Amino acid sequence: MPIIDLEKLEAARTAARALFTKNLLETMTLWQQIAMRTDGSGVDSVVYNWLENLAKWRKWIGDRQMKSLKAYKYQIFNEKWESTIAVARDDIERDRLNLIKPRIADMAQGAQRSRDILIFAALTAGFAALCFDEKAFFAADHPVGSGTYSNIIGSGSADPWFLADLSREIKPLILQVETEAELDALDSPTSDHVFLHDEILYGGRAKHNAGYGLPILCFGSQDTLDQENYEDGFAAMMSQRDFDDQPLGVKPTHLIYGASNKAAAEALIKTQIIDGTTNVHYQEVQLILSPYLA
Repeated sequence: MPIIDLEKLEAARTAARALFTKNLLETMTLWQQIAMRTDGSGVDSVVYNWLENLAKWRKWIGDRQMKSLKAYKYQIFNEKWESTIAVARDDIERDRLNLIKPRIADMAQGAQRSRDILIFAALTAGFAALCFDEKAFFAADHPVGSGTYSNIIGSGSADPWFLADLSREIKPLILQVETEAELDALDSPTSDHVFLHDEILYGGRAKHNAGYGLPILCFGSQDTLDQENYEDGFAAMMSQRDFDDQPLGVKPTHLIYGASNKAAAEALIKTQIIDGTTNVHYQEVQLILSPYLA
């Protein structure tokens, strides 16, 4: 067997990294619509002690009024993620990079898909998982002022759907990124793996995790997605008030759902005429169909 050319190794590694980066940047994602990206670099975890309410402006009369936030300390820990593929050493020696490129591209695309999976898994888990106020993200008793508010629609057990206000910089969910997905190679001819298995390893690595932002920006339901429940959720979301009992100004902009609710969502939002009558909800919100919602 011929000795592997170090220049070919270097060229293959450089080409693989460039292809990985290109596909990582070009892959369309869903998570960016419903989650805000935050910086988790250089630490094991980040504490979000600012989560409580949306910023509010008032007419400036007298001194500034500083609102003391409660001592909420919501913490998201960074987690490591990896993906590894093995490439036959013969393919590098014979310049058969066209056999490798689709696998590298798919690894990069998979890095973005894994974020979609992570964010939508967090969204679904929100009926039980706790957010900053130590209530389930979707709960009937989130504290506000001297009272509570609910961001859950009904009490069923059907496949979930969600109404969200995604018009703001702050989003319902958080993707905390410590290290962007990157590609490296174990390709030294003297490495144990190359010697024993006669193959090159290309490995992707990333460090990130998902968490919850403001529950007031997203209402969840496991009741049937129909006109009555949709209207109840829409009205409840718009009726929210702040600590001073003033309207929050939250308005649903998106309906998020999975495959099982596709027909119902499109009938509600994309059908202009229903039984000869104008549909008052026609194009009222934008639709997000996620393949990651059961």
